[in-house]
Amino acid sequence: MNMKSISKSEVKKLPKYPIVVGIPTKNSESTILHVLSNVVEGLTRRFSERSLIVIADGHSKDNTIDLVEMFPLPKNVDLILAEDEKPYGKGSGVKSVLEIGKEVDSYSTTIIDSDLVFITPSWIELLAKPTLYGRAGLVAPFYQRNKYDGLITNVLVYPFTKAIYGGYRRQPIGGDFSISKPLLYDLLNQEVPHDFGIDIFLTTTALVKNYKIGEAILGIKVHSSTRKYVIPKKHIDPMFHQVARQMFKMLEQYESVWVNGRKPEYKEISCGIKNRKSIPLKIDTEKIKGSFKGRSKKNKNMIFKIARGYDFDLSRRLPKIIGNGKGVGKEDWVKFVYATALYYKHNKNEKVLDALLSLWYGRYYNHVKKIRDMSYKEAEAEVESIYKTFKKHREEFRENYTSV
Repeated sequence: MNMKSISKSEVKKLPKYPIVVGIPTKNSESTILHVLSNVVEGLTRRFSERSLIVIADGHSKDNTIDLVEMFPLPKNVDLILAEDEKPYGKGSGVKSVLEIGKEVDSYSTTIIDSDLVFITPSWIELLAKPTLYGRAGLVAPFYQRNKYDGLITNVLVYPFTKAIYGGYRRQPIGGDFSISKPLLYDLLNQEVPHDFGIDIFLTTTALVKNYKIGEAILGIKVHSSTRKYVIPKKHIDPMFHQVARQMFKMLEQYESVWVNGRKPEYKEISCGIKNRKSIPLKIDTEKIKGSFKGRSKKNKNMIFKIARGYDFDLSRRLPKIIGNGKGVGKEDWVKFVYATALYYKHNKNEKVLDALLSLWYGRYYNHVKKIRDMSYKEAEAEVESIYKTFKKHREEFRENYTSV
């Protein structure tokens, strides 16, 4: 076959492939050939099994598909082009790959971002081998990131997820990962989010269903969207909403797991080596500060309402925090995240997430200032201290979450 554009009805006619690598794309013409060449080299050099690459395209308007169709393939690698169904989004692309992986009876289904500027062929082996040979249900990435990168991960998703579910998933919303056949079925038996909530959906499902979780140490991550995330309003804000919404949805869905104190049992495996420095990244702290001041004042009524229902002392401190515009400390941030999770359980409104986003800007501003003169190791210790603060208040949150 080698290369073929395929409709959904034709998927059932495909042969069996033990290895599937999916690349969700949308307007990726500047990076897709680089990503594709490394994926193909990784498959041909590291695996003897016949493999399938799935380009799950979200209706690209540029030359992404034309470039893919021009790419020469070796004999043991086939490629299919599958256009995502609406609504378009990263999750829709991942879902398309998972559905095809199920149809071709894949033992290992790996997802790779299409906008990677840096990737090596070894990524495919590091991610896919543990799931292919039954050593892990999920292999998540570990990147060497700049201390300012991981804007949503460092102060919210990582410490919250670790405090609630346990385990050390340092980058629970990393974009490159590999899943086993059993986990694939568990994922498709749920409602798969169509947007950026997909990564926390995958991680949380693997945690609560007791899969062995591996961590592939991939070195640095450089992708073209990093530059966009430095301009928060257009790119970070929608992602924040989508990730936080899914995180709180999973919290409620799996309440019986974490509330009762049962933490997932799993074995962690690591593979790869840390051998490259992260790329420099400039953060406009004044822009972040301005976003915090403007948004928190705009959303102050909802902020106060969320806080009052959870911690009266916090609600009394917040007017001063918002008024002086100096940022949000760890204790106040953690309590407000927990307050928002509780409030959102009964009030699934985007204004609730707007309120959380407003204070996230203040927390991130405070965090950036604190780690400015720190080494990478010291900055990582500061992220761990945020997790410890979440952990300290977890029992109080559990009692509040179950009492209403």
